[in-house]
Amino acid sequence: YGVHHCTFASPLNKGSDGKAFGWMTATDECLELWCPEMNDWLPEVEGRPVPTMARMMDGDGGCGRPCEVIRLPLAEAGTMMTKKEGKGKGET
Repeated sequence: YGVHHCTFASPLNKGSDGKAFGWMTATDECLELWCPEMNDWLPEVEGRPVPTMARMMDGDGGCGRPCEVIRLPLAEAGTMMTKKEGKGKGET
């Protein structure tokens, strides 16, 4: 199982009150998405994890303000995703 793509919202669609921006860090295991309002940046769809609150420190590339964060596990190389189950089928 794991994420294979993300479709981000356009800041233009949210207008001046929206917060469709953030930053992403990547590790061998997951993508971490950090932003002020997760639903503005990565719309809630079936299977998307629920964001947790965190505070990015200034030295971590953040602004020191509260942020929402989600961690999306990556699919293993050679593993195919199934949309319905969200699990890999060991096919290569």
